[in-house]
Amino acid sequence: MISAPNHQQLLNGSKLLLFLLVALFFTSCDPTKKIKKSSDPTSKSEIIKSRTKKNKTTGKVEIVTEVTGRMDTVNWKRDNSIPPITSNPDDYIVKDDVPEPTTQINDGTIGESVQLGSYRVAVMLPFNAQKYNMGTSIPKSAQSVLDFYGGMKMAVDQLQHENVNISISVLDTQKSEDVTKSLLNRSELINADVIIGPTKKKTVSIVRKFALRNKRTMISPVYPSGTLATNNPFFVQVSPSLVSHCQAITQHVRKAYNADQVVLIAKGGGTEEKRFKYFQNENKNIQGATSGGRFKEYPIQSDLADFDEINFDELILPAETTVFIIPSWSDEKFINNFLRMVSIAKGQNEVVVYGMPQWMEFNNVDFDYFRRLNVHISSSSFIDKNSIGAKDFRRDFFNKYGKVPLDDAFKGYDILLYTGRMLKKHGDKFQQHLDVEEEQYNHTKFSFQTVTKTKRKPEDYDINKFENKYVNILKFEDYQFKLAN
Repeated sequence: MISAPNHQQLLNGSKLLLFLLVALFFTSCDPTKKIKKSSDPTSKSEIIKSRTKKNKTTGKVEIVTEVTGRMDTVNWKRDNSIPPITSNPDDYIVKDDVPEPTTQINDGTIGESVQLGSYRVAVMLPFNAQKYNMGTSIPKSAQSVLDFYGGMKMAVDQLQHENVNISISVLDTQKSEDVTKSLLNRSELINADVIIGPTKKKTVSIVRKFALRNKRTMISPVYPSGTLATNNPFFVQVSPSLVSHCQAITQHVRKAYNADQVVLIAKGGGTEEKRFKYFQNENKNIQGATSGGRFKEYPIQSDLADFDEINFDELILPAETTVFIIPSWSDEKFINNFLRMVSIAKGQNEVVVYGMPQWMEFNNVDFDYFRRLNVHISSSSFIDKNSIGAKDFRRDFFNKYGKVPLDDAFKGYDILLYTGRMLKKHGDKFQQHLDVEEEQYNHTKFSFQTVTKTKRKPEDYDINKFENKYVNILKFEDYQFKLAN
């Protein structure tokens, strides 16, 4: 066990932290390396011993590592700069031998999918475990990563009840590119059947190259890549891309309104105005719509100081609902001022406004504008805390770890649970079957689509990646966001 100062009571989340520290310790011990002996009775050579044992199932001789002594006290330092888990090239290494497959699945370009009796999952997340202080409260930013991992541990328990054997190896990226590169040489990653993580763009890019080179299925749990993964059929993206959000908003709008009722709003001359094309393209692709035509485009060239001089009355339809779509998330002041002006200009006319996921995190927006303008936003996740599944999970998580779970715990649980079930049903290259395995989980629906490409070379894959295209549309109602689709 790992001991901590016993004169202080463990604070909120510390039980979950202990689970992580134990996991990190054991995955840091590589049983393929020899351990030098020491006269110190508390040294690692005395704590950890290895022996050989014949596996009755495979007939092979395996190395078994055992803990035989007491471990030293670990001192931890607190660092409030640990980032939250949410958003925003090495040599080829041969995988160890695996048991003979019981079923072979022909999957074309990706290769044979192997169904095994158990699966090894490497989890790569920015834990920064060396910075935690067991004597004080855990920073919220660090807690989100811990909760994600805690949810995954609970999914392992559930999968065991479903006769799916999953073993997790925990690898701490420390939000570092250099550390992430060094982890690619670890046996836990080399021998993994599935990789989950990392979470940031640069570290995701490093690992996705490793996954492609070594043909390992990689689950990107939170990074909403648009163009990062190309020509990589081993890359599975859980969070929908920006384009998917724009498409989902367009689809939701066109179910209720005609194209001539819709106005696209953004600051002119920048990246936000360039996003108009995503909405226009999807509007064009929609079949069976009640009315054709393009959306109106209204780029605002004015500075915020001159915002009051813009005439919004000309945009408001007198006898129909006016729908504004604003693909902006970085300029809270711009959005607040726009909502204020439209709230004044609309009078008694009906207005609906569609925005982006980041609007939920705004601190300075008057939420009365959200109510008056029927604000909708897109989101990669939505947890109905009153649902039976969410209540059961919250209870079980609290009983196990002694704390109420953050939303990240639901995500970690759902992602590993879905992955484990796909492994059992389709084998280690299960991604080719994701498009027919649509299922609703606690934090979102998994509705994957194959993102294809035009092959430029004969050796190219005709698949860029597999992306979960499902986007939750939320409506602001009774001063909270509720699911609208």
